[in-house]
Amino acid sequence: ERSRRAVAAAGGSLTLCRDRFGVKPLFYYNDGKTFAFASEIKSFLGLVELEIDQDGLRQNVSIGTDANEITPWKHVKQLLAGHRLTLERNGAIRLHRYWQPIKHLPDIPALYVARRERLQELLDRACALRLRADVPIATALSGGLDSASVYATIKRIGANAERRPERWQTAYVCRTEGMADEEQQRAIKWLGGSGVLRVVDVSIKEAIERFDDILYSAAEFGKLYLSQWFLYRAM
Repeated sequence: ERSRRAVAAAGGSLTLCRDRFGVKPLFYYNDGKTFAFASEIKSFLGLVELEIDQDGLRQNVSIGTDANEITPWKHVKQLLAGHRLTLERNGAIRLHRYWQPIKHLPDIPALYVARRERLQELLDRACALRLRADVPIATALSGGLDSASVYATIKRIGANAERRPERWQTAYVCRTEGMADEEQQRAIKWLGGSGVLRVVDVSIKEAIERFDDILYSAAEFGKLYLSQWFLYRAM
């Protein structure tokens, strides 16, 4: 009832859109009486009492939820990447996929040299955009190809960037006790003496003690990444 009254007051319908690749989360709660949306599931706690959905929980734990709308909570769904939701005045919900990658494939240059130059151009542009910040930025470095390419590009173009924060070269890498990770060790070896690397130690003992906090921050069991929690806390 509240959702229908709000939609009617807004002019007859409500439209939600999620970005093309689902970078930003978007969840909605709908039990037929109340409709709410937020970027985090925990935001609904001040509005309704959430209940576990057993089927959703099984899917979340086994295969995750990136490819479908299921969450571990009753009446809570995620709006999928590239989708639009319209809430009508009578409470009906319509979903529409407005963007599909297969319909927007770029033209790939035939020559290897041209492909390499195009990739470099796109990577430079993406990193330059992310250097535009009014607060310090940092790179999460695993030691693998992806994060190393991003950090190397930022370091190369950062000195001549038109806009960049005062601190822009800092990199963080996680180190988990009792585990030997070649990529992490490689990152520490590369930047260990540079003064810009911050090594974050992941403590299993603390993870157990702070499990409730970690679970609360994750909201979804299938996305319970302990190292990320320690990493972003440090950042």
